[in-house]
Amino acid sequence: VTWSPPGDMTLVAEYYAYLSDTPAGLGRSQISSSVTAGTNSVDLAPEQAQNSSEYVVVYVASSLVEQTTPVALAISDSSSSVLAVNFTDKDLDLGELGGDIYWEPSP
Repeated sequence: VTWSPPGDMTLVAEYYAYLSDTPAGLGRSQISSSVTAGTNSVDLAPEQAQNSSEYVVVYVASSLVEQTTPVALAISDSSSSVLAVNFTDKDLDLGELGGDIYWEPSP
């Protein structure tokens, strides 16, 4: 998750990123520990459970308090399928694979 810093960084000390049920930050769950100003990203763990969260929200915090209104981005988690998968193994070593995989997109 990456974001752009605010225009005025004077009082910014750190950022907090959460998964949230709403763009206002309701039902939020912290993604990782806070990151210091100048770091504009956090990593989402592989296989992170989305649960009911529909947004990623990021809050700016000063040395005294976290802001009350976050910036929000809707989560888009999707998958797709393909047709006619074709693979010919061209690797001659036992237990190893090599070659190109071909497929057709789903209609």
